[in-house]
Amino acid sequence: MFMNVNQISRNKLKDNFTKKLNLDKRKKNLFLISEPLFFRENNDPYKYIYSKNISENTDLLNSIEQNFKDEYNLILRQHPLENRVKKDLWHCGTNVTEKEALFSGDFFMGVGSTFLILAHMVGLKIKLIGNLINWKPLQSNYDEEIWQHIEINLLNIEIFNCFSPFLSDKKIIDYVLLISKKRTKTFLKNL
Repeated sequence: MFMNVNQISRNKLKDNFTKKLNLDKRKKNLFLISEPLFFRENNDPYKYIYSKNISENTDLLNSIEQNFKDEYNLILRQHPLENRVKKDLWHCGTNVTEKEALFSGDFFMGVGSTFLILAHMVGLKIKLIGNLINWKPLQSNYDEEIWQHIEINLLNIEIFNCFSPFLSDKKIIDYVLLISKKRTKTFLKNL
């Protein structure tokens, strides 16, 4: 879907998006893809004690502002489960469609959002910031093994806009299904 949109349509989408959010046309667009993080009870994927939103981490937002505000429009795209955060230098990108965000963004930051993985797969610049907030894959509902496989075989290499051959070559889908099947058997056995 995303790869089939021609450059003229992409430019029009970006122009409309820039007007919609009243962005500075001279700057590039940086999206922080936020999500709720779940703090688990004994690493149990089905129980959590509390959740916290990346967008509520003011130290993180301030650090991004300091480093990128001169070159980028800062856009915060929050997860539907998150409470809305308003910060002076940040534009609200929560109601922006995936298509608008992908074609309007120049740089994407986040921890484990599927949107971030998609942005990388279509060849866009991403930065994983999990190390800045002591993130663990289970906080984003990823099995540790699956996340390591995705990070090594997908996020740490350059993508050349070729989804299917790349995914089948790295066996991402097969690996995720294998681990999920293994975890489900273990879970059912422990019932």
